[in-house]
Amino acid sequence: MSNFLSNNSDETCHAMVGYQIKNTLSENGTVSRGVCETDEDGYLTSVIERTKILRDETGKIVFIEGDEKTVLGENTPVSMNFWGFMPNVFPKIKEQFEEYARKNYDSPKAEFYIPTVMSNLINEGIGKCKVFSNESEWFGVTYPEDKPDVMNAIANLVSAGKYPDKLW
Repeated sequence: MSNFLSNNSDETCHAMVGYQIKNTLSENGTVSRGVCETDEDGYLTSVIERTKILRDETGKIVFIEGDEKTVLGENTPVSMNFWGFMPNVFPKIKEQFEEYARKNYDSPKAEFYIPTVMSNLINEGIGKCKVFSNESEWFGVTYPEDKPDVMNAIANLVSAGKYPDKLW
C-alpha cells in the first residue's frame, strides 16, 4: 500500500484494506461493518455503515434494518477501519467532526464513523479511495464470548511463526 500512496501523483487518493465479510463475523451476535462497493478499477464508490450484520438461521449473511433483512454476498468487501488518508484531507475531516459533535452533543452513544467520512469525501468530489482486497480472517472481541476464540487464533498465529511469541 505504501508504494501505491507514495507513487500516486493524485494527492486526493486514499486507501483502504477491504476484508471479505465472511471473515469478519462473530458467532455471538451482530456486528457493525462498513459495507463497500467498488468500481471495476477497485476504487470505492460507496461505503455504508451497517450496524446489525449476522449469519442468519439459513446460513446467509444479512444485515437487518427495521424489519427487513438484506442478503450480502460472502465476499462482499467491508471496512475494518484500516484506512490510509493523504494529509491534505484532514482539515475537511475536522470540519465533518465539528459538525458531527454539534449535532450529537446530547447523544453519548453516537459514533463518528470513518466510512461516513469517506462517503462524504467521495460525494463531495474531494478524493477517491483505492480498496486493497484481503482474504485474511479478521478476529476481534465484539462480545465477551469472543475472547477465547481470539486467544486461540493469536496462539495459532504464534505457533505458525506469523506472530512473535511476545507481541509487546
